[in-house]
Amino acid sequence: MQALKKHHVFLFTTLGENYGHVIQEALSAGCACIISDHTPWGDIEKNGVGYVFKVDEQDKFAKAIDDYAKMSEAGLQAVADKALKYAINNSNEKVKNTGYRKIFELG
Repeated sequence: MQALKKHHVFLFTTLGENYGHVIQEALSAGCACIISDHTPWGDIEKNGVGYVFKVDEQDKFAKAIDDYAKMSEAGLQAVADKALKYAINNSNEKVKNTGYRKIFELG
C-alpha cells in the first residue's frame, strides 16, 4: 500500500478479475483507478474515482491518463479523498452483506 500512496492513479487493463483486490487496495491508498471492464468495479466512474473502458479502447485509456496528468494538485487531492471514502464504504457494504454479523451476534 505504501508504494501506491506515492501515486495518484492506478492503471489496470486486466482481461479478467473475479473481484480485483488490487483495485480495492489502490482506492484505499487514494488512487483513482483506470481499469478495464473485465472487473466487477463498474461503478467507479459514477462515484468519481476513476474510469472503466474496454481493453481495446487504448485511446480512451490514454485520454483518461492525460486528464489526470493535467489535473491540479487540489483536484488530485479531492479525487484521492473521494477514492478513500469510496473504498471504506465499499468494504463496509461487502462486510454488511455477508451474514457474518448474524453469526457473531449475541442473544
